[in-house]
Amino acid sequence: MPLTLWESFTTTIRGDSNYQLTALRVKSYGGCKLTTTPSTTVNEVAEHFPDPDNNSLASFLNVKELHVESIEVAEDFRRWYCCRRCNKTLTDVSSLQVATCAYFKAVQRVSTYRKTYSVKIGITEPKGGENLQSLTLFSTELEVILDRHNLANPERLIAVDSEPDSIYLALLMVDPCTLRYKKSNNLVTQVRF
Repeated sequence: MPLTLWESFTTTIRGDSNYQLTALRVKSYGGCKLTTTPSTTVNEVAEHFPDPDNNSLASFLNVKELHVESIEVAEDFRRWYCCRRCNKTLTDVSSLQVATCAYFKAVQRVSTYRKTYSVKIGITEPKGGENLQSLTLFSTELEVILDRHNLANPERLIAVDSEPDSIYLALLMVDPCTLRYKKSNNLVTQVRF
């Protein structure tokens, strides 16, 4: 698992030694990684640790991976704007040109805000699973699936700005893939083909 080191840790930690680290932060941007914080402590230890296997690591991070043959249901596609400064959802969009950030109380052009998307999908577990499991895809993971669809179907390009029915169709036609998601909230954090 990647570890980002900040400040003095860049010279303290060596790749040929084992350490005990405390107060790390787990971050997930298309994959999990650890990063040091101002309160991180590092102690070198003499004990040798075996490399962790992916299942142990996934369990520790509260994530699960599923190989998905197909998406069976796609629903509840949403688009909204988020403030680029505070990442809060815009609730007061007075026109198509301007919006007010609730946190900063500033009126800004909508073009300066980040457009965000989400869609819910339903899958069944492989190997005889009968219950439909609901997962949520956000912008990055949805775009990965749409890019894959567009590679396979260049005559029918679908983007996140397309009509919801077109997006649903692309999701239902997706190639078999592996989805990594958080077990606590069923949010997909990575899509691999």
